[in-house]
Amino acid sequence: MEREKAELARKQKEAEQRLLAEKDDLARTRLLKEAEELENQEKLRKEREAFEEEKRRKEAKDLADRQEEERLRLEAEARKIETGTQMSLREMQEEVAISEKKLEEEDEALEAEIVMSQELIQDFAKPAHPVEMPPNADNRTFNVNDILGELDRDDRGNIVVLQDSQGNNCDKNGNSTNIRGYLQDPVSGDILENHTKQTLFEANDIDDKGEVPAPFCVEKFNFNPHDLMGDLEFQYD
Repeated sequence: MEREKAELARKQKEAEQRLLAEKDDLARTRLLKEAEELENQEKLRKEREAFEEEKRRKEAKDLADRQEEERLRLEAEARKIETGTQMSLREMQEEVAISEKKLEEEDEALEAEIVMSQELIQDFAKPAHPVEMPPNADNRTFNVNDILGELDRDDRGNIVVLQDSQGNNCDKNGNSTNIRGYLQDPVSGDILENHTKQTLFEANDIDDKGEVPAPFCVEKFNFNPHDLMGDLEFQYD
């Protein structure tokens, strides 16, 4: 019985010693972990301080570089003024004079373009197309537009002759015309000038197709179309 008690006491003591040893191990581990965390924090603090220091050093260097560039620029401006490379007052006056002269020349050129001579003004006062009564073929002053009524043309350029309610040929103003649109006297049938209403061609000079006599029917636009043709041969059918 005594032996069993002694053995039990021994085991209890060993258990207590083992428990104390485990507690010591846990405390030692905790201390080591805390020490490691403190070391890491210290390392991070030093790295952060180093980064901040590098940042301040870079900003200081950039500021110094900008100040140096500004100093060099100011020195260059000062040397430029000292060496007289800037435009002098006389040079500025010469530039202004050249610019003013250029503007005056441009104004004169513009005035020359828009000013009319007395001859041109007199030409405007003259009739645009003198109409001879009766027309003279040698002068070639006749133009078919002098005898046409107020009529339109179709897509092919042909005169579109109108008719009144009674079926008589007329223009848009109601003036009597022949089948070609030439103004005519409704009584005599003479062909009239469309401004003065004077007779240019008598009715007996007009052919059965309503055309004016030769050479006016050929040179109805103040020129002879045969003068524009080349040296060609005609083919006879």
